[in-house]
Amino acid sequence: MVPIALSSLTGVLLALHFAWGAFFLLLLTLHLLQRKPSLPTFIFLFVLTFFFYTHATFNEQGSVTSLSATQQNFKLSFQEMVEWDGNLMKGEVITSKGERIIARYEINTENELLFLKENWKVGMECRAAGTLSQPMLNTNENAFNYRQYLQQKEIYWVLNIEELKIKDCVPPERNLLLELKEWRYNGMKIIKNHFPAEIVGLSQALIFGDRNELSEESLQAYQRLGVIHLLAISGLHVGFLFSLLYFLLVRLGMTKESTQTLLLILLPIYVIITGASPPVIRAAGIVMIVILTKKLQWNWSLLDSLSLSFLVFLLINPQVLFNIGFQLSYIVSFSLMVSSSLLNIPYRILQLLCVTLISQIVSIPIILYHFFEFSIISLIVNLFYVPLFTFIILPLLLVSFLLQLTFPFVNSLLFPVLTVLISKVDELSILLNKMPFITLVLGRPADWLLMLYPGVIILTFLQFELKKWMKGCFLIMSILSVHYFLPYLDSKGEIMFIDVGQGDCILIVLPNREAVYMIDTGGAIQFEAEDWEKIKNTYSVGKDTIVPLLKSKGIRRIDKLLLTHSDMDHIGGAREIINEININQIIISPNSNKKPEMELIVQEAHEKNIDLIEGRKGDEWETKSSHFFILYPEDDKYEGNNDSLVLLGKFGGKTWLFTGDLESDGEMELIRQYQLIIDVLKVGHHGSNSSTTEAFLDELQPEIAIVSAGRKNRYGHPHPEVMSNLSSRKIKVYQTNLDGAIHYKFLGNNGTFTTYPP
Repeated sequence: MVPIALSSLTGVLLALHFAWGAFFLLLLTLHLLQRKPSLPTFIFLFVLTFFFYTHATFNEQGSVTSLSATQQNFKLSFQEMVEWDGNLMKGEVITSKGERIIARYEINTENELLFLKENWKVGMECRAAGTLSQPMLNTNENAFNYRQYLQQKEIYWVLNIEELKIKDCVPPERNLLLELKEWRYNGMKIIKNHFPAEIVGLSQALIFGDRNELSEESLQAYQRLGVIHLLAISGLHVGFLFSLLYFLLVRLGMTKESTQTLLLILLPIYVIITGASPPVIRAAGIVMIVILTKKLQWNWSLLDSLSLSFLVFLLINPQVLFNIGFQLSYIVSFSLMVSSSLLNIPYRILQLLCVTLISQIVSIPIILYHFFEFSIISLIVNLFYVPLFTFIILPLLLVSFLLQLTFPFVNSLLFPVLTVLISKVDELSILLNKMPFITLVLGRPADWLLMLYPGVIILTFLQFELKKWMKGCFLIMSILSVHYFLPYLDSKGEIMFIDVGQGDCILIVLPNREAVYMIDTGGAIQFEAEDWEKIKNTYSVGKDTIVPLLKSKGIRRIDKLLLTHSDMDHIGGAREIINEININQIIISPNSNKKPEMELIVQEAHEKNIDLIEGRKGDEWETKSSHFFILYPEDDKYEGNNDSLVLLGKFGGKTWLFTGDLESDGEMELIRQYQLIIDVLKVGHHGSNSSTTEAFLDELQPEIAIVSAGRKNRYGHPHPEVMSNLSSRKIKVYQTNLDGAIHYKFLGNNGTFTTYPP
């Protein structure tokens, strides 16, 4: 079955990602040449490859929407659980045309929220009015592509509901599937309403596969420690639970045949009530295949069962191949199965060490592609956390839930124990997460390097099997070292005007990483809201946009962070960047730290021993390929926009002027003091008509202008008058609100402007 699975994978990839398809076609060919199968087998496998290529191609071409952007009235069926987050209700729904979409509804009052939660049932059918919009594309390089993610699930629209009449909603005809989903929903409500707040999130995650109640701090800690897989229902959980159930039922007197039949019935039910994630389906599928093959007396190995479940997944939905849970689940399972000789060790602790080591090594390229860094201490942490979660926390939580359904008074004894245990584990995780150097940031590997990783990993395991542990470790360390040092060998430089919405953030990466500079960090103003309205996981430009982008580029250090002035849309992401990325020096406008947000940044910088200075007219520095000058301000009095730091840079064959939010008075002061001719102007104050005067443009004579502004921003930036001033002088304008992120990549004195997406 392994060559069959490899053939199906090759066919799907040839259709959906040709370069990787060609790579796996080469692997398939080499595999067959090594095994020397019969001619009919050889022909069959390549026919199968062509079949899956055709299947994936037609699946992609047939995935089209039947809805129109002009449609405003909808009949919706809420077949899945909805997510409640502050005043926002959202989830997948099915329209009357049978198409799945994402629906979002901002609830108007607290009473309406309470009424909705009290009366909501899975499967509700409602009429709603609203507007359809396409999911957003990622407008920064290597960012999460929400549109692509939804399209892989055959979802093409987001519906912003403007009117939802819950009193007119009707429950659908009940069926077994809806009953199971409703049972899951009610089970989560029982945990939410009756379990201590400290253990609600983990209980819902481990029992029902829902992580929405876990705190963001805990999720980040578990992810950076490399144990995030423990917060999802994995194959390990499924194997443990059903092995235990099998053992208990046989001990209670059921025959093995009857027990196996019962498990075949229970496994699909378990998949549904735990959210049907790819790892759970994979694990349950393998167990079911193993049971069926034993009943049919087929001589199938676990590897054959894994391969068949993989084949079925790709038949149902070829796009599942791009799901990270699917990728990790299958690559780790496959690697453990083919490495059985390494696991043949007498001591359990050494077996666990080997299982963890194999899992960590094979997941490195996938983790780096999606998250750009991996945990250095995950091997040690997993040795402690895996048995703790699998054999202590998970069973105790399951027992607590069952007791809550039957003898809830017993939980008065169990809950205090669980609360202390889980609280201590959370505290330990957060403490470890705050330690320095626990992760290695390497960035997203280039395609050629990503294709090299599997070969090196295979050679590493071959050395391990020969008991040549040092050679194996040397191989994997070698490719990690190559990945680490590659940016320092790159003679090209780059400047990025990052799309941070209504704000500024500019990243300058000089050739061979001789220096990395950032000007401003974007940010958003947070408006006051009542407690019931507050959304738990609010978007944060520092955490959600800038830090991932920096890590995707393998940037571990910023040499200078310039914060032009103290407005939130210029410094709002600074503290999150300071906490995630090493900063050598922060430069601020004189006395701008009198403002509360800048004061917090200054305090954070002092706590982390970051050099912090006030930039003034006359400050300058240079590197081999660049020269920078601070032109403004010249006094210590901070008055807001007109005291923005103004930076002149010479690199990449161009002269750049970065003006922050400088307004007309400051512009006049600049041209009074300097005779400036530049190539590229970062337009002041996001294109407001309080900046970028005609006299300023006439003096500077820029060829290129960059406007950083938010889509449909409430200020109307950039102002038509400013755009007219730029257009009349034939200045080429790039706008983040229209073009996405703006890049200038250069080699020596020659470079090219591009936008993202192109």
